Amino acid sequence: MSEKKRGVHAPDAAAAAAVVVVVVGNGQHVPAGVRDAIQQHEQHVHMVEHTIRGAAKAGHNTADAIQEAVQRRGAVGLVFTEDALSMVAEQMERVRALLPSLFIVVWSRRATDSLVLRQMWFDAGVNQVTHDTGALSHVVHTLVRQCRSAGTYTCDMCGMPDLSAEGIFLHYPLYHCNHNTEDRVCPICNLTTNVQVHIRNHHIPASLPDVQPEPMDVEHSYCFSLIVCRHPATGRFLLVQDYAGSGFWLPGGRVDVGETFQEAAIRETQEEAGVDIKLTGILQVLSRPGRRRHRRQHNYRRTVVVFLAEPATPEHCPAKTVPDYESVGACWVSAEEVLSQRDDVKWRGKEPVVWIEFVTNGGRILPLDALAMEGSRPPPIQ
Repeated sequence: MSEKKRGVHAPDAAAAAAVVVVVVGNGQHVPAGVRDAIQQHEQHVHMVEHTIRGAAKAGHNTADAIQEAVQRRGAVGLVFTEDALSMVAEQMERVRALLPSLFIVVWSRRATDSLVLRQMWFDAGVNQVTHDTGALSHVVHTLVRQCRSAGTYTCDMCGMPDLSAEGIFLHYPLYHCNHNTEDRVCPICNLTTNVQVHIRNHHIPASLPDVQPEPMDVEHSYCFSLIVCRHPATGRFLLVQDYAGSGFWLPGGRVDVGETFQEAAIRETQEEAGVDIKLTGILQVLSRPGRRRHRRQHNYRRTVVVFLAEPATPEHCPAKTVPDYESVGACWVSAEEVLSQRDDVKWRGKEPVVWIEFVTNGGRILPLDALAMEGSRPPPIQ
């Protein structure tokens, strides 16, 4: 979508033909990682630098000054660099309220690797917290693709207009992965539902042939893999920031039909955290009977295998920082941070604290061959 369509006067021809991203700092140079991520798309993206310090000296409210800069340029993205964060921390919620359909990025190594800071920025309305050039470049590419796929749909969450079916599919997880999308109206078919899950499974655009709907429920059997992934060199643990503001959790999820627990563990960790792993042991196998809440006539059995793992390539295993249909992102954190901040961070469940404490304290680890396919030969006698 061009600036002209948004009703904003373009300052020059280059900006008029481009998707505009405003980078906010306090007067220092734009970080090389941010500049590189945007310049990879220089044919389609125009970067504008905005200095908070200058606005403050002029007596402008920081949030209002940012709104003016964004609207004057018709920007679709806003990147706050590390040096500007202390000046906008108290006004980020106002920035979000003034610019509800803007994609907001916090570029900060410190925030990327901190449970408390990640939670704080996302609660304030930020869409991405990262310090990864590739992750920011991916987002910029998606913003360009979304803006250029003009259509007639409007997002029910933030009011972004003129989206195509492909634009809607790209927009919802990127902008609203951390939001509760229950009881919202699907812009495409007008169904009131959990709109993000609905779009993910029922409105996959033909332009994305590799994307498949999630497998449907399997009657009577609920099997899950849960992964405690510890870096062998740093001792840090991999945690996922789950969708819909539900908090931090371990990587894990449903075992698909025809899949083993081990295969599900590897797949789910890659999908939710962006890290390829190597399984190293089994911590516990949990099982219980129950009833399906929405079909009380059917019994089921829930089985969870908790694995211990490490990254397949420890020398290069950055956690995912691009929101998508799987998670808001992930991060590597120390056991000390998890245990000392257990009451300061929102958790989806108690499992991260329980299992990280268990592993840190030298809990028993079972060999991988304790879980085998039916018909397998017994493990060798030691």
